[in-house]
Amino acid sequence: MEQILEAARSSLHRRAIAKRRLRRAAGSVAAFATLGVIGAPAVPAQVTAPAGFDQSAPVGLTLETERQTITSVERVDLTFEYATLPLHKGSVGGETVWFVVTDVSDAEVARALGVNHAPKLANVPTMCPACSQEVATSDPLLGRAPVEFQGAPDFSPTRTLVRGPAEAPFPAQSSTPGAMGGADYSPYVTIGDSPVVFNAPIVATGDGPFDVTTHTDTHDRTLGIDTIGMTTDQLFVRGFANGKPILYLSFDVSDAFSAMIERSTFVPALADLGFPNGGGRSDSARASIFTFVNAMVGLEAPSPRGASDGPGRNQGLTHALSFPIAERDAAIANPEVIEGLRNGGDVSNIFDAFPTLPSARSRAEYSPAWDLQVGVYSDAAVAAGLNGLKQDANDVRRLARRGLVTAPGGRPHTAQGGDPSASANVVINCPALAFLDEQPVSPRIPLPGRPPAMLRGTDFSDVGNDNTHAESIAATERAGVTTGFPDGTFRPDREISRGQMASFLARALDLPSGTVTHRDVSGSHTHAAAISSLATAGITKGFPDGTFRPEQPVTRGQMASFMAAAMGLEDPAPSSPPFGDVGLDHPHARGVAAISKAGIGTGYPDGTYRPDQGVTRGQMASFLARGLIL
Repeated sequence: MEQILEAARSSLHRRAIAKRRLRRAAGSVAAFATLGVIGAPAVPAQVTAPAGFDQSAPVGLTLETERQTITSVERVDLTFEYATLPLHKGSVGGETVWFVVTDVSDAEVARALGVNHAPKLANVPTMCPACSQEVATSDPLLGRAPVEFQGAPDFSPTRTLVRGPAEAPFPAQSSTPGAMGGADYSPYVTIGDSPVVFNAPIVATGDGPFDVTTHTDTHDRTLGIDTIGMTTDQLFVRGFANGKPILYLSFDVSDAFSAMIERSTFVPALADLGFPNGGGRSDSARASIFTFVNAMVGLEAPSPRGASDGPGRNQGLTHALSFPIAERDAAIANPEVIEGLRNGGDVSNIFDAFPTLPSARSRAEYSPAWDLQVGVYSDAAVAAGLNGLKQDANDVRRLARRGLVTAPGGRPHTAQGGDPSASANVVINCPALAFLDEQPVSPRIPLPGRPPAMLRGTDFSDVGNDNTHAESIAATERAGVTTGFPDGTFRPDREISRGQMASFLARALDLPSGTVTHRDVSGSHTHAAAISSLATAGITKGFPDGTFRPEQPVTRGQMASFMAAAMGLEDPAPSSPPFGDVGLDHPHARGVAAISKAGIGTGYPDGTYRPDQGVTRGQMASFLARGLIL
């Protein structure tokens, strides 16, 4: 806390000096103005004070700008836990309101405004007209001209929380949110009959000066506001996405308790947003976000950049309610609250998708309208210490598959095939802001090492439910790895070539294109892009003579080596032969041993693996499903 106090004193001192310099500069301009132009009569200077108020938060350590997903954000402060966003002025029935823009459904508009592209927002008004509001403005780029809203939040309610007893702080004894959305308010807005949907939450009302301590006219996460420079300083949350620490903003929630703990505006209408458990569905406005009821409790040790994924860091509802700061207002005037949040005292949810993911399909899943998936660790999981920090939604799904995480009441947390099923029907409007250290790039869908689960049947006419590989074929179809043949068949018993295998594998891994390096693969070859992708990723080197032999059938031994390399599983020195027909001197012994140990390649009932036998399309689907998709 002393670090924050000292930084605040230093920052305020710097701001005071800057403002004194500005005043001196204004005085100099006035002095020159009174002299007039040579030969012209002198005119007294008119120095008018700027209309508005500068109540900006103090300045600390700045996050590197290239790590921001919202590029229009002026800076992200890692000392005082806020992002400085462009502020826009609007009105509601004659009252002044102030808003920000963080996401939009159209890619070109997103680039123009420097905000997140969230295509799923286009589903907001089509599925729930009351979940968005139509605004009036003369510019199709929201915020570039005055905006008239239909509704606004009421920030005057007092945020309250009485935690449960020390041994069980969650659920709370009582709580009330600090802001309430009006009858016609939604953060999701459209302009006229345009299909473009913006995420434009209102963060303050009135003409100032503003209450940025108890937040009677500002959002509970507004730490500073400057209606002269037109910026607002919004408290962010430290969370996780696809295995990496991230920063995100939080503005609106459809549930009263969740709005209180999120320090956000309670907007009940968002509960009708289409639709619960819609994560992974392109026809839903929602994406999945994960929290826990009974995770471990603990903060990370203080550091200059704040909490990431270090020792002691935890998350979830019990975790967040375990600290007295949960009952306090977030404000620069309350440095102990800022310090606690900086060390990981927030809920720290897990995003299922992030704007930086390399796969276009995975990026398209990102939406700021998050569908809260609530997990409860089983007694066995708690006893085994498995209820610690989680950073990837796939980790949650793996535990759910083993019955170690359920939804409240013991309901299944994850449906068959990986679909979400633990929705609390709580929608949280929390846009992605930045990544803290490393960019999230892990695939949304792949779940290494998990055996296939029962999935809904395929649409292929030649794959019945009794087919050995039916579940895996359904999984590869659903993941977009294969679409089958134009005649509606999959042809599961047909052997595949090395080139076809490369295309399957490259699509399953969402690999970027590489450079063709094999002398028998021309740039025009059907599978050239996939082969070059595997080579660039270090998954294959081809043969010693510089060829790849794309038309040659791929063997089960080769497939094992490909899969082991793709998943980083290869064992450099297996201690014993993995199968009776795969000796330690076999060229693919290490790959076969690795995927066997991981449960991806199980061999045959007679104890053989048959490494030189060809791989069929059905078998290929099972390899991919067990190792990379399910």
